[in-house]
Amino acid sequence: MTKTVLFSRRNRNLAVGVGAALLVYGAVWLTFGGFQYSDNPLPPSERGLVLESAAPVIRAIRAFEADHKRPPRVLGDLVPHYLPQVPRLPSPPSTGRDYLYAVEPRQWRIGIPVRDERDGVLTYSSIRDYPPGKPGMPVERLGAWAYYRGNPF
Repeated sequence: MTKTVLFSRRNRNLAVGVGAALLVYGAVWLTFGGFQYSDNPLPPSERGLVLESAAPVIRAIRAFEADHKRPPRVLGDLVPHYLPQVPRLPSPPSTGRDYLYAVEPRQWRIGIPVRDERDGVLTYSSIRDYPPGKPGMPVERLGAWAYYRGNPF
């Protein structure tokens, strides 16, 4: 009688290795990728604080634009005639850094990097056009603003 061997030692080691790799992969997925994001990137109270802080800057940009027929090249151009100084972002929930600002052919955009579960950027566009971000960077509309998961600037 011949005894049938289902797994040779080599195949058994391979199966154990593959199983261990799948266990590690599953643990990493559950830890970092297996959760769902909330619908709102920031709680409404924190979002209101951040957006209120940007209101004087947006008004100053619009006033500069009305006077000069173009937006300022940098936010520093608003000082001292339109703002006493460029305000700092409230920290938290923002990162406490400076505003992001970009002037493009048809629009200007201001951005606020925020610390949340996605490390995104709240963005305001002068023409309220919010194109999709880079691949893998979805955009969510939040009234006149948009939230990018990542940095669109």
